[in-house]
Amino acid sequence: RRCILSSPMPKFCLKLKATLENVAKMEAAPENQWSLMVQSPDGSETCEAYVSTDEEMELDGSKGTAHFIKKWQGDNKQSYLKIIDGNVKKQKLSRLGMSEDDSQEWVGIVCFECRGMEPIGYTPKNDFAVETTGGTIFDCEDVEFDEGMWADYDGENDMSVSIQDLEIQFETF
Repeated sequence: RRCILSSPMPKFCLKLKATLENVAKMEAAPENQWSLMVQSPDGSETCEAYVSTDEEMELDGSKGTAHFIKKWQGDNKQSYLKIIDGNVKKQKLSRLGMSEDDSQEWVGIVCFECRGMEPIGYTPKNDFAVETTGGTIFDCEDVEFDEGMWADYDGENDMSVSIQDLEIQFETF
């Protein structure tokens, strides 16, 4: 597997694809905590990274900040990951959610700038609130994915709702 870290500041967009049944939209809060797996530049080490715009840390010897900082074994420098705006050349690459029109389409959810690491995995936790096509809202705490799937029942509108076949990919830009 080739590491994509040849660029000094590679940027990655987390994209999701899923089948939405009776789901008008699913949205993450702007301050959501994302559960990622990241790897070192040579691919020899991995670790979990929990990142949120609510948690910023200062980088050593710099005025810059990041949302996750790690020193890999044997490295002198800090590696880091930062959540960034997904707008590039007037094109919005990320939007924190999906709508029913996006069912079975790749959609950018959140973007990251990385130095000395690469995101290689994402585990959905209670990241998304869901609004059904009937208007019922399921809060983030009620939407828990299990093996790429979430399902519930909208009693107000007498219909099942689900997000199935959730797939992820990271795309560089």
